[in-house]
Amino acid sequence: QKTLVFVDECFIELVPDHDESIIHLVTKYSNLFILRSLTKSFALAGLRIGYGISSKQMTSVLNKIKIPWNVSGLAQQAASAALSDKFYLDKVKKLIKKESVYLINCISKLKNFQCIDTSTNFILIKTKIKSNILQKKLLEKKILIRDCKTIRGLDNNYIRIAIKTRKENQKLIEALERL
Repeated sequence: QKTLVFVDECFIELVPDHDESIIHLVTKYSNLFILRSLTKSFALAGLRIGYGISSKQMTSVLNKIKIPWNVSGLAQQAASAALSDKFYLDKVKKLIKKESVYLINCISKLKNFQCIDTSTNFILIKTKIKSNILQKKLLEKKILIRDCKTIRGLDNNYIRIAIKTRKENQKLIEALERL
């Protein structure tokens, strides 16, 4: 109870089933703070807009120390417009689900790669090719991947890819097939 616990749920709106969230625990634990971002889910990169969910006690403390103008007017307007679009998230979730199945099926057929199942807009992949070499080769083809060797519990045999459009996903698969 004396340790502050911050949980990053910045991608939770993109998860098909919100049951993955721990939002229900903020009433039980006064030291819990859940961070969410509209930047990720609503493609508002660069606007730095999000929100936190916590107990009344923690909110009271945070309100005393926050800066007065912590969100720009432009970010507020963009967030308001994004939140009023009731169909956007459903459309994106369907795309992520469909493309996730497609990517996992295609990549799992390749001998050097093993996909770890996901419920997010990223896929973690175990690879027999060193992650830094793979990252460099794909970057030459203008394809960005995350080298996961700096993530605790992973090593240079793991990469993370973002689930994108069918055209972009096909480009990635074709590049992986050529390795």
